[in-house]
Amino acid sequence: MLFGPCFQLTGMPNKKHPFHKTGLHSDNKSIDFFGPCAIVSLYALVLWLGRVRDVPWIFIIWTVTAVINHFVTRVWCKSSLMFHIALLGYSLSPLIPFAAIIVLVNMPIWLATILEIVSICWASTSAILSYSTILTVTPQQKPRLRLLFPIVILMEIYLISLIPIRH
Repeated sequence: MLFGPCFQLTGMPNKKHPFHKTGLHSDNKSIDFFGPCAIVSLYALVLWLGRVRDVPWIFIIWTVTAVINHFVTRVWCKSSLMFHIALLGYSLSPLIPFAAIIVLVNMPIWLATILEIVSICWASTSAILSYSTILTVTPQQKPRLRLLFPIVILMEIYLISLIPIRH
């Protein structure tokens, strides 16, 4: 198992493994789990190095948001829970450098707040644009994607609120 449980020894995807699910359509796109999990873990590591005690909440918030988004979108489009976990996990990547700057550099509160707002806007925009690009919905169903805006923005706000701002 050189490449993990999702791959056979030949390096080809193991279709029988539960983490290797087919994507949104029947063209056998696989959805990555370990990449988003690594990004979320890296964000948790940055906060852990900043002596944040609430690091386990990062994984709980990420998972709950993915489940809520899955239940919201499954009404009008075909998607899997792994799709939402992957998309929301990758959307956290802008938070990592901003969190590292806020945690490691002693800066004024107003500057840290501006960095947090920029990171929330960047991460939320990347998630929403990814949803609108990847999900294949009809033009009549496009306004339904607006239901995901508050959920994604709240997830980003909750995750960024764990960063301690020094006085």
